[in-house]
Amino acid sequence: MRFNRKFLSIILLILSSSLIAAENSAPIHIVADTVELDEKTGTSSYSGNVKLTQANLAIDADKISVFTSKKNLQKIIAVGKPATFTQIYTEKNLPPVTAQAKKIDYDAVNNSLTLFDDVQLKQGENTFTGDTIFYDIENNVMKAQGNEQTGRVQATIQLDSIKR
Repeated sequence: MRFNRKFLSIILLILSSSLIAAENSAPIHIVADTVELDEKTGTSSYSGNVKLTQANLAIDADKISVFTSKKNLQKIIAVGKPATFTQIYTEKNLPPVTAQAKKIDYDAVNNSLTLFDDVQLKQGENTFTGDTIFYDIENNVMKAQGNEQTGRVQATIQLDSIKR
């Protein structure tokens, strides 16, 4: 179903007031070319230059699917060429986390990211690239797998950024 931008803005305003994040009650704001909502299953799909923001979280993608349960955010899946993710820490003394991949799964319940295909993850001056990266945002733990061609992961770690 296609909507014009003015109508879409009204729907998104209503939707953003009804979605509540698992750890954050800030509204979710989404702008896209098209939207499909299924209140019965708690899913919504957005496509066409999608921009999602919620408090300190931002995702840009070609398509984003949002999954909720009992008005709590459960998961966001973003697909793009690439899709990008940014989370800024307001309470912790850590630099922002930025990521890009062809597919990003954000698990709001466990505050984690799984990035697939042509992945780059950056926090401060530290960067990691590979085929698949799992990042536990809450505990600042990352696991990576290399790509099919080389089977390797590339990492650049600035020693002065490591907490002692």
